[in-house]
Amino acid sequence: MKSGDPGRQMSREEQRRTEMQVIAGVVRAYYGVVLAAESLKTAEQALRSAEADLKRAESVRAAGMSTDVDVLSIRVHLAAVTEQRIQRAAQLDVAKSGLNDALGLPLDTPHTLSTALAPWTCRT
Repeated sequence: MKSGDPGRQMSREEQRRTEMQVIAGVVRAYYGVVLAAESLKTAEQALRSAEADLKRAESVRAAGMSTDVDVLSIRVHLAAVTEQRIQRAAQLDVAKSGLNDALGLPLDTPHTLSTALAPWTCRT
């Protein structure tokens, strides 16, 4: 063995470690985007449900079987759900920017994600 071999081997190992860290960062960012997108879908479903609840409550009130308080209560709920949807959309934008940063791309680069969010199963 030449005297320079351990130094070269350490350099290769450090390069490999750095590459693995970059790959792990990209994987984390990718699944962060997938998770944020699923979270936004859930918030959008909740928003549609709250909007339907409000319509029903207004119909019930118009029929004289409910009060303004009931409708106002649902409007407050709708406002909270709307706020959550806005927050989830912002979180998705931040996650997408994080993925682009990890990939070394401009932060506003669009992507089509191809891997769905699925539970991890341990295979032993």
